[in-house]
Amino acid sequence: MEARQPDSPAEPAPLLEARSLSKSFRGLHALVDYDLRLPSLTIHGVIGPNGAGKTTLFHLLSGFMQPTSGSIFFEGSDISGTRAFNVARLGVGRTFQNIRLFGELSVLDNVKVALQRRSKPSTVGVLLSSPSFRRAERELDDRALELLEMFGLADQRDRAARNLPYGDQRRLEIARAVGIQPKVLLLDAKRRLSWP
Repeated sequence: MEARQPDSPAEPAPLLEARSLSKSFRGLHALVDYDLRLPSLTIHGVIGPNGAGKTTLFHLLSGFMQPTSGSIFFEGSDISGTRAFNVARLGVGRTFQNIRLFGELSVLDNVKVALQRRSKPSTVGVLLSSPSFRRAERELDDRALELLEMFGLADQRDRAARNLPYGDQRRLEIARAVGIQPKVLLLDAKRRLSWP
């Protein structure tokens, strides 16, 4: 009797998928028939020269632009044409080439903004500064500090975000994006990303 060979593992279902994705601007083709399959727990890069369509791809995947043709699927559901805020709610986070921080807020508060997306304080609790509200605020501070530690920014927590050097602003933007706990995180950057 022959030993049976184990079945080859099936390719995992993609978390995010693009099929024949295209985007045109008045006849200029920024992206043509682009296919993408991103399984869970993987890291991928999109490289190319300026004008190759990388940012356009990120805009399409995150709902900031609508495709001219093609489809985008997230966790098996067609999200083509879904608006950006709804795509974010589903679990697709992103950063931008041009950093978008709340410049007047502190580094800590920039991260807390992202973390508050998941908190649901009661209006009465907020107005009365109830014990449960104060406890939730302390937990929010602790989680924000953990993220700042992870990205090497804890020592700058009280500094206004606009006063950070470019590299630290980029790390803060990524920390904030991680804070919303996305299932997919799209990092769009002009320069190489690095942190300690």
